[in-house]
Amino acid sequence: MPIPRFIPVAVAALLATTATARAEGFYLGVQGGYNGAVDAELNEDCGILLCISDGTAVYDPGAAIGVVFGLDMSGGWRLEGELTYRENRFDEIEWFDGLRQTDGRITSTALMGNVIYDYEADSVQPYLGAGIGAVNVSFDDVRDVDGALFDGSETVLAGQFIGGVGLTLAPSTTLYIDYRAMLTEDVSLVIDPGQRASIAGDPVDVEYFVQSVMIGIRHEF
Repeated sequence: MPIPRFIPVAVAALLATTATARAEGFYLGVQGGYNGAVDAELNEDCGILLCISDGTAVYDPGAAIGVVFGLDMSGGWRLEGELTYRENRFDEIEWFDGLRQTDGRITSTALMGNVIYDYEADSVQPYLGAGIGAVNVSFDDVRDVDGALFDGSETVLAGQFIGGVGLTLAPSTTLYIDYRAMLTEDVSLVIDPGQRASIAGDPVDVEYFVQSVMIGIRHEF
């Protein structure tokens, strides 16, 4: 699934809008919470009749943890860098002959640049944002009843949308909860040679789309 091309354009426009804003202060925060990896399409790229035309990977719920660092600007805008680690286990894969129980895990480390707008309020501040960045997606020992399927990692382009609400605990400290939906470019892997002869060694593209609910705290300096 390709990343919508308007995401980089939208973020660039927001950056341009905030370029002349007066800096109010830097902040640092930590966050963690639930991470759900959406069922992913597997698309095999080969030219023989027995190829897997379509497959679906199903994941168990997982977790995410990260840090944010940013610049709080006048007019409600924030420029933010985010480093987040996510992990999910495989549940099953709908392969060429039906559903198969699958073991292994998928992890990702995302470095994102976000632009966020805080709506004016008293002690509670709703906010919306968007970001772009790079994500290293790693597949670790993914296997079904026939043995190893694929493993490996790739760094791909990603975009995300953010929506949340912050609660002021002190003049410089905010507790927040938000929703982050991140979509990457497809990750390219190679099916393990130990698999069936009809598919062994073939390249396969795997989608990666995650939805996280994060609770965090940030402090402005």
